[in-house]
Amino acid sequence: MDDDQTMKGQPLDPRRKAKYNVISRGFFCWIDPLFWLGCRRSLEFSDLYVHPPEADSFYLLNKFNKYWATELQRKKRGMSPRLLVAWFKCFWWRILLHGLFLFGEVSGFVCQSELIGSLAEYLVLDSPSEAETRDAYLYAFGLTLLSFFIVFIHAIAFYYGHILGMHTRIVFSSALYQKILHLSQVTVGQQTLGHIVNLASNDIHKFDLGLLFPHFLWIAPIHVIVVTYLLYLEIQSSAFVATALLFLQVPLQLILAYIFGKLRLKAAKMTDRRVKVMNEVISGIRVIKMYAWEYDIELLPEGDLTLVGERGVTLSGGQKARVNLARAVYRQADVYLLDDPLSAVDAAVSRHLFERCIRGILSDKIVILVTHQVQYLERCDAILGLKEGCVLVYGNARDVLKEDSGIFELLADDTSTSDDGFNIRKQSISTGLEPQTLVTFEQKLSSLNEENDDHEKDNSVEQSQEEIASLKKISSTDTVSLLYYEY
Repeated sequence: MDDDQTMKGQPLDPRRKAKYNVISRGFFCWIDPLFWLGCRRSLEFSDLYVHPPEADSFYLLNKFNKYWATELQRKKRGMSPRLLVAWFKCFWWRILLHGLFLFGEVSGFVCQSELIGSLAEYLVLDSPSEAETRDAYLYAFGLTLLSFFIVFIHAIAFYYGHILGMHTRIVFSSALYQKILHLSQVTVGQQTLGHIVNLASNDIHKFDLGLLFPHFLWIAPIHVIVVTYLLYLEIQSSAFVATALLFLQVPLQLILAYIFGKLRLKAAKMTDRRVKVMNEVISGIRVIKMYAWEYDIELLPEGDLTLVGERGVTLSGGQKARVNLARAVYRQADVYLLDDPLSAVDAAVSRHLFERCIRGILSDKIVILVTHQVQYLERCDAILGLKEGCVLVYGNARDVLKEDSGIFELLADDTSTSDDGFNIRKQSISTGLEPQTLVTFEQKLSSLNEENDDHEKDNSVEQSQEEIASLKKISSTDTVSLLYYEY
């Protein structure tokens, strides 16, 4: 076990070393290293010990299934399988050990009351003898030891009670999950989703605390009998009056338990309905928010009642892009790969999606954006330019746009044919860069112009010169436009 933990990078579990050390296990010394580590720094998930083998869900479920299979054989004889018996066979020694510790604790309380009574009798003596004084010291010493014993046995009893409850919860949650996987769709449809979720997330967790006290069902009668006898030795028949008052409370407790059980049943049904509604709301909220990405849903012919058809056949390309982007965003993923979602929308919507979605909602996510919208390059943390499957340029935005990195060659190759026979593409880049960058842009444009002079016709040259002049004029304003063209 320790070797496996070391290989996985988990801290060594001191419980392995303390397995046969009764004092260490009895006083929970195996948890001290974790406490000391928590005093030095905040604990992390990797600091926690792995669960012990006996608490593994696969092991516990297989163990329970073996006994449950035996109980299922009773159905062939016309009898019902007993879940309680299968559970007891699975954890019988833990159940008995827990009961033994609780009985020892209650016995310690009885002995403590006797020692206190004997010590009180000594204190009322006018002139105690030497023997009586010696006995009083023994009573006081015994009372001290008994107090330590009660504290010790109480911690052990509740520890094993919690362990028993945890193992029971693990078994039944695993069995519930296994049962759901084997049910048919028809059977599952007969139960509400809220009921199933409530069983798995609420009801099963009651075992953590519910198994701490069942042993008092047999300990309490023994306790009452012993205490009544001791009272009888002291006050004779008057002791039965106190016992009678105690027993008179039993019917009242039963009535209150019945009423409380009814209320709990109603509360459980209401919880089932509430969980069902909340699950439907949570499931539908994605759809609601997805359609919220349509910023004036009123543009659709029938508003929110518009039939979009299978795969959104009635939506436009821009509407499909926004719906798909919204669906991706509400998946709450860690990494997003967006394949040019801005190409199917106009410039205003493109800018809105980039600012509010990609740079807004997804600002704390890893976003890989494939795009032809070069005006957003400087807003990216890194730029990767590909040409024919090969990496042409890679780096941060400022370095790529400042240096002779080949980005302009890549942009010049990405062209679309215009009506006049030239391949022209025009994009804009925000002027958030330094003035030196603007000069670089103009130099690049001049270089591109010279390279294409040998291939241009006279009328095309005149047109290009006009566009370049326009570009230089714009460069002194808020944006710089890139114009690149080829035959």
